[in-house]
Amino acid sequence: MDSFRTVIGERLGDGDVIVALPGVLRGMGRRVGEWLPHARRRRLERALHRLFPRLALVEARVMGGQPLMLQGLNADEALTSPECVERGWVVFQAAWQAGMFVLRDLEGDVIEFGKNGLETACCGLSMRDIEQNVVAITARHLFAGNESGLEKIGDVLGGIETLPKLRVLAELDPLRLEVFREALGPRFAQVLVGVSLEQLQALALLKPHALHSLRKAMGREFIQITEWEADVLAALAECFTVVEQYRDLGAYVTALKSADQVRVIGGWETRDVTDRVNQERVKQGKQRLKGRRFETDIAVIVHFLGVHFEELLEKSSELLDVIGRVVASTVRLKGLERSERIEQIDTLASRYMVYLTPEMAEALRLTVNNPMILGVEGADPMRNPSFAEILGILDGLWNKKELGRPFFEGAFQKPQGTKAIAGLVADFLEMKRRGSVKGEEVDKILATTQLLDGSLRGVYARVI
Repeated sequence: MDSFRTVIGERLGDGDVIVALPGVLRGMGRRVGEWLPHARRRRLERALHRLFPRLALVEARVMGGQPLMLQGLNADEALTSPECVERGWVVFQAAWQAGMFVLRDLEGDVIEFGKNGLETACCGLSMRDIEQNVVAITARHLFAGNESGLEKIGDVLGGIETLPKLRVLAELDPLRLEVFREALGPRFAQVLVGVSLEQLQALALLKPHALHSLRKAMGREFIQITEWEADVLAALAECFTVVEQYRDLGAYVTALKSADQVRVIGGWETRDVTDRVNQERVKQGKQRLKGRRFETDIAVIVHFLGVHFEELLEKSSELLDVIGRVVASTVRLKGLERSERIEQIDTLASRYMVYLTPEMAEALRLTVNNPMILGVEGADPMRNPSFAEILGILDGLWNKKELGRPFFEGAFQKPQGTKAIAGLVADFLEMKRRGSVKGEEVDKILATTQLLDGSLRGVYARVI
């Protein structure tokens, strides 16, 4: 190796025994060495260790001012880092192309840049084989202490570009690897390496209980999780913290469209009911539970909305959240109030939900920012409408001859409709403060009088 270029020839891979031989005997020594197990791989490893200092030196010249990664490391340290191996490979390719590295074949002739199928003199392997062996060496470092994991995914070792994904797989515990293998089949590793790095990193965040629960909920469709966006997977890992959330959402998990939706549903209340369950089990002469048990608002909401829950999942995350919370609060009501709320929810879901837009929900004050909606203690009924009053407004609009279904199918979903309803709600609250109207009568007032029509005339379906 001189100061201007590095010749990568047969001497770079020689072991100590061959180095000690007289020059005329080294060729014979190399030929004899070919009969030893893994001879070419060992020559490659020696060549890598000898070449690495030069590789680190060249890095600054070929990386165009990018932060350096190989400085201060030795070859063993670099080979444990996918990022450093990737950088080393990029540096080598650039130096080879620029003529700073001169690669020779078995006959001593120069190998032109890009001729990756020719066997090299330093180890007897082609550049294509060298790349695969470098990946295998790095994989052994990454999976140190988890050899069974490497055996499970060993057939997916590919080129340098797979290294970041191998690092993610190496960090998966055996239980998660086994869940993926059981769910995705014997080619699970190919499936996982086939997704983007960002998706794979997000999949790796899912704990074993989450993977088991998703598999149970999705059945044969479990492979769909490899098609989900990374932010959706990350949100699931972050917000779905107990098995019961997955269980109660069930197959609806496949209908989730965004990370915001996942965070909304994951934010719905879960309650630890372990003590209550254990009390019942003791009464029945059964042993106490070993783990914790939870009940979720997800179960309540899915139960009350029934077939309309999937339609709710098509709405914005804001609408999903507020309607979900309104429905969940039903379990805290009793008697007639509860029966009325169930009927109101059914009406909202079956008649009006299809027309609701995020903007209209804001105009109606059907949002989580309305304390009357959430049943906050001390909320002022003169400042915001209750859920029953909002439904009354919708019923009044539906039954008003000047508006009715045509209004909901048209202007209700447009800016002029949003503006009109915002004005209507403000007028209603002002008249309620003055005592001119009662909240429980808003549907009849709207449907049969013009008392609250001030902001509506611009959206009448026909002239009064």
